[in-house]
Amino acid sequence: MSARNTGNPYATIKSVEKAQELLDMAFSKSMKIKPPYIRGGTKLQRQIEFEKNRVNTAANVLADRLHRMVNQFPTIDMIHPFYTELTDILVGTNQLKRSLGRIYGTIDVIRSVAAEIIMNINECTEKDEIKAWRGRAFGRLSDLIYRLRPDLAHLEKARTTLAVLPGFDPIKPCVVVAGVPNVGKSSFVSAATSGKPEVAAYPFTTKKLVFGHINFGFLQVQFCDTPGLLDRSLRERNDIELQAIAALKHISDVLLIVIDPSTAATYTLEQQLELVDEFTDFYPGAELMVIVNKVDLLDEDTRAEVEEKVRGFLADYGLSDEEIEGTPFISSFASEDIGRVKLMIEHLVKNKVLKSSKFKDMVNPQIAEDQYLLEELPEDHDFIR
Repeated sequence: MSARNTGNPYATIKSVEKAQELLDMAFSKSMKIKPPYIRGGTKLQRQIEFEKNRVNTAANVLADRLHRMVNQFPTIDMIHPFYTELTDILVGTNQLKRSLGRIYGTIDVIRSVAAEIIMNINECTEKDEIKAWRGRAFGRLSDLIYRLRPDLAHLEKARTTLAVLPGFDPIKPCVVVAGVPNVGKSSFVSAATSGKPEVAAYPFTTKKLVFGHINFGFLQVQFCDTPGLLDRSLRERNDIELQAIAALKHISDVLLIVIDPSTAATYTLEQQLELVDEFTDFYPGAELMVIVNKVDLLDEDTRAEVEEKVRGFLADYGLSDEEIEGTPFISSFASEDIGRVKLMIEHLVKNKVLKSSKFKDMVNPQIAEDQYLLEELPEDHDFIR
């Protein structure tokens, strides 16, 4: 598993075979086994054991491969809600569960078919009859596997789609970077963190979630660059936007909204501020931070007007006067601006996020009643010696 995908429960899924691949593998191994040696047995008895072994081998290979295939997938109801929601958006959780269930249920049917055929082979009195039963076994096993073709195809789609999702660590603070398209989110994440999203001058460049990291001493903070979000109702949003909403909903400790007030912006300043309003309603638990980007494109009068509008708007969000006055107005290409924003994020994470109920137990673990603190250990304790 790559470091980038650490935390992604689908990252370790290696392969999903097609129906024909499964059958070719099973029947090939079945036909390569050697005849058994039975001391004192008749030719008919040897033939019976031979064909029983072939049926058993084919059934076991199919059952084992299907079992391994299903077990590669995590239990969907037990993974982090972030990945559950992305699973539903990208491949459909109900469909994935149905496909996994049908494949898993087929394993018992395969073993039942093999057991039934073997019982019939045991009753055979003719060589041709024995081979005919083995042929029936292969035919019934083939029919069972061919019925799984839609489910196997869905699992392969799920594997290729979900295995490349970025890794998210729920015990580390996460800053979700959001905003309407083309405001400079990717440029900021690329400049400030280890993440390297694609950067280009057209809307909806970011087609997937991209994670980066910043280390503040021993504290690692995750940053998630989201696809551009449009200010409209949930039912009108496309799958790309829904991915971003899933990220904001489930992993956002700090909601960092980037605003572009320049004349080149895709949306007006007022429309972008409405986005702030919408998402603070959706995710009241996240700490809000707004940065105004591309101020290098503004003249002095326009910048003063933008600063007044933004700060006046933020006054309704319970931010302190110091936080409102400290709202960063930056150019994402200026290293000193990026450095200033990073310091502000570090301060916000350490002084607010880590003191929230979510992280309090992680930062201040409870000592069990039957445990000693180091200074309380008796001098003759084994640990000291």
